[in-house]
Amino acid sequence: MIAANTIPYANESDKKIFGMNEVDIKPDFPLGEREMFIYMYSRIKYPPLARENGVDGTALIEFIVEKDGTLSHYKIRNCLSHGIGEESLRMAKLFSKFKPGIKNGQPVRVLYVLPVKFKLV
Repeated sequence: MIAANTIPYANESDKKIFGMNEVDIKPDFPLGEREMFIYMYSRIKYPPLARENGVDGTALIEFIVEKDGTLSHYKIRNCLSHGIGEESLRMAKLFSKFKPGIKNGQPVRVLYVLPVKFKLV
C-alpha cells in the first residue's frame, strides 16, 4: 500500500491514485514511450554480479505520476536477484517529469508500472 499521507493534499480527492486503465489519457514520458525506453536503456548498467551469475529477466518498478507530472513513491514491485531490481529503481529515479494522466479533463495521480528487461547476450 502506498503511504498517501506523505504528501500534503488540498482535499480527499487529491489522494486518489488511478490505475492506467482508469484514466482517459495515460501519463507519458515527455517524448513518448519509445524515447523513454531509448533513454533508459542507453543509461542502465547491467549489475556485474547479475552478469557473472547469468541472471536476466524483467524487473517491475512502480511509481506514481503526480498531477504535476513529478514522480513519487518509487518501489521495486518484483525483485530479481543480484542488483537488477536496484539498478532498475535507480534508472527510474533519473526520469524527469512526465505528462500527467488525465481523467475527465483534469490531471490525476496515476500508478505507473515500468517493465525493465535485462537480457544477457
